[in-house]
Amino acid sequence: MQTYSGTLFNISIDATPFGQEASVIDREEEVEVEAIVRATHHNLNFCLVKWKGNPYISKLQLRPLSDSRYLKDNPDVILKLAKRVDVGNTREQIRYPADPYDRIWSVDEKPGGDLVQPASNTISIYPANSSNVPINVLETAVTHTERLQFLFNDSSDIPYERFLVCLHFLDFDPSIAVGQRVFDIYANGEKIRGSFDIREDGTSNYNLTLGRIRCCLSFNLCAVLPRRSG
Repeated sequence: MQTYSGTLFNISIDATPFGQEASVIDREEEVEVEAIVRATHHNLNFCLVKWKGNPYISKLQLRPLSDSRYLKDNPDVILKLAKRVDVGNTREQIRYPADPYDRIWSVDEKPGGDLVQPASNTISIYPANSSNVPINVLETAVTHTERLQFLFNDSSDIPYERFLVCLHFLDFDPSIAVGQRVFDIYANGEKIRGSFDIREDGTSNYNLTLGRIRCCLSFNLCAVLPRRSG
């Protein structure tokens, strides 16, 4: 959507508000808002609720999302996208048609580690149906010998306290076995997943972990090698 100087409005689906948009003062600005919602009827009401000035919208897209894990534990909530980053991708944004669900994968403007590219131009996910993330998203990554760190600052006018963090991992190296790539995952200093192993099931080189955290305005996400005793 596109906002204009002096406008201020809320966005809601049915009776549930999930975002407030305001234009910059001295120029026009394009704003993308993305949300995941479970449809309980044959129709949804998408509303722009006027506060100041006249709200504008340039495009509205609806696409089915077959991955139910986002709303697994909270089917009645609306998830508003805070940030989705294609880690290690410093070139261009990826979205539809590369992603059939039109998720917007933003460029990694500040990589949290050293950029790494697969040794081969042919990357495979096995089993083939284990991920619905586009392969050109998973084929870029960052690495570090001790820890990876990512910072997020919420610049929206309405700060949110609860976040769902989705982390996708693909191991490029076919020689890595179970137990050879293990690390802890922290959010704002709190461990949300300990001894995470990308190849923990012994068959797939892809893994996904979900974590729910509470914070306000910003959070710090880290992947850290566990300390070894002795």
